[in-house]
Amino acid sequence: MKRIFYVVASSQFISSITDNALLIASIALLLHMSEPSWFSPALKIFFVIPYVIFAPFVGAFADSRPKGQVMLVSNILKTGGCILIMYQYFQLDKQATGPIENQIA
Repeated sequence: MKRIFYVVASSQFISSITDNALLIASIALLLHMSEPSWFSPALKIFFVIPYVIFAPFVGAFADSRPKGQVMLVSNILKTGGCILIMYQYFQLDKQATGPIENQIA
């Protein structure tokens, strides 16, 4: 098989792992925030709904562009989502611990 096949296959594999990592990080954030137990299944549903809603549009976009460009755009969007989750986590952590002056005393 050609080398490009292995590059695309491995990038799709890594992309699917990051999808699941993003979901797990979101669930961990919910647990950290002490949200009700029904939030976790709701979050899983809200991760699936965009796949169903946007599938026709993303399919047309993916067919009109080179595979590498589509992977790049999707990974940039996932990275943005990860950054937002990390920002939210550190904001919650900062609120929980308070200012540094209170911790030193």
